Amino acid sequence: MEIKPDFSSFKISAKGMGIQKQRMELITENIANTSTTKTENGTPYQRKYISVKQENANFATSMNRNS
Repeated sequence: MEIKPDFSSFKISAKGMGIQKQRMELITENIANTSTTKTENGTPYQRKYISVKQENANFATSMNRNS
């Protein structure tokens, strides 16, 4: 579903909520594996991280007010 430019703030919010959901899933997995000594392939469990990078966009362009 495409979000129209008038609702770009909803798109930003949806993206943020999706990132938070991924973060919570990783935290849950890390907590669940605190006592894990070996993974399926025999290596020790390593904590997982999520990395989020800001998009470099012009604010006026993002808000569709450059015209």
